[in-house]
Amino acid sequence: MMRANPESIWAVPVYLPCVQPALTAEAVGAAEAKIGQRLPEAYLRLLRAQNGGYVRFTLPGTLHDSLAGIGPHYPSLTEFSWDEDRPFVSFELDGLVPFNGDGHWWLCLDYRGGRREPVVTLADVEEGREEQVAESFEAFVGMLRLRVTDQFLLVGVADADEVKRRLSEKCGVRFAAMDEQIGGFAKDLGRLTTAGARHSFALYPNTVRRGFVRREDERYAELKDVMPEMDDQFPGLPPASWLVSVGPESAHAVTGAFAKVGVVMRPLGEVIG
Repeated sequence: MMRANPESIWAVPVYLPCVQPALTAEAVGAAEAKIGQRLPEAYLRLLRAQNGGYVRFTLPGTLHDSLAGIGPHYPSLTEFSWDEDRPFVSFELDGLVPFNGDGHWWLCLDYRGGRREPVVTLADVEEGREEQVAESFEAFVGMLRLRVTDQFLLVGVADADEVKRRLSEKCGVRFAAMDEQIGGFAKDLGRLTTAGARHSFALYPNTVRRGFVRREDERYAELKDVMPEMDDQFPGLPPASWLVSVGPESAHAVTGAFAKVGVVMRPLGEVIG
């Protein structure tokens, strides 16, 4: 099973606007002075590899998808305020340092009670509840699992164009190119109709450009040429692997169509999860 570590945790392609400048000892010192606490070494190890951004892993049962870095860009580990939330919760917010969340809930380094080594707490400020989820940040990282929901590996496929041709001819699948700006790399949207029901799926390569920024982002000119090298979304797969994303309601029909043209779809979680 693939585990989260400084090399594996960061998602590819990297959404560059969420990544801070390379971490320095001076930046760490300034951040710790601002929050008034020493940051866990397990957290800093991750930020030394990449200073914040989206992650490949998630905490089961939550919407965890990223880690805040240390620096001037959003989201930043030091730029937060609990002022608007205090009237809506009955628990203490001072001493909670959020590192992921959406405004309704936050995963936090919890220093309350004079802790020098924080536990990890889920603070749901919308529902007014809190829950300790890990006894340390290192334990939290050990609880993370690879996010592979609704994704499949096409076994032995190196030429996707040939597969698309056979799907079109034998199964009537229609393909359209999806906007690369959505996820940072090219995808083909396939549409399949069987027994009067319509199904759709996305077909795309495992190996993509490492970093991306959308044209409408304010920092597009600054970031458009950063991380131009190619990298794998999911390490450990055969070279030139192709992937399919399809919802559970359409998985059976789409799997059947690929089988009809001699291509096996394996759940990605069975391969590397």
